[in-house]
Amino acid sequence: MTMPIRITRLEGIIFGAVVLTLVLGSALLPTRAQPAGPDEVAKAAEPEPEAIKPRSDLAHERIQVARKALEVLEDQQRNGIIPPSDPRIDLWRRRLVETLREPGGDRAELIAALQDYRNQLKSEEAFMQEQVDRGQKTIADQLEARYRVLEAETWLAEAKAR
Repeated sequence: MTMPIRITRLEGIIFGAVVLTLVLGSALLPTRAQPAGPDEVAKAAEPEPEAIKPRSDLAHERIQVARKALEVLEDQQRNGIIPPSDPRIDLWRRRLVETLREPGGDRAELIAALQDYRNQLKSEEAFMQEQVDRGQKTIADQLEARYRVLEAETWLAEAKAR
């Protein structure tokens, strides 16, 4: 007479997890492809029929999106919907400046944007210092603000030297 095997709840869960991992893992493994012939290699090298936008067009669109996002966020900030410290504002400012810094951009537009960015960061740095003095922020927060100002000043100096 054989004795029934008793499986605890934990063992059942572990067994289920192992089986699920094996099933999903095998489904995600790449299948072996047949060697490609010369026609297939040439076809794979051809661009997709959908036209790929030039890099400058993509950069221009990203600049427009960043400016629109900043406009919306700053409007929300003015109307009290979001606080001045909302991290998305800084994220979109940085995205705008980084896109303008890409090669082939308008130098005067870049310099103006960097000056504005630096001035905004200097204001934030002064506010952060006040917060540190009141014990509401830490020295690490103040150092982060200082670093960002120095980074913006470095970028501005580089742009002016071009």
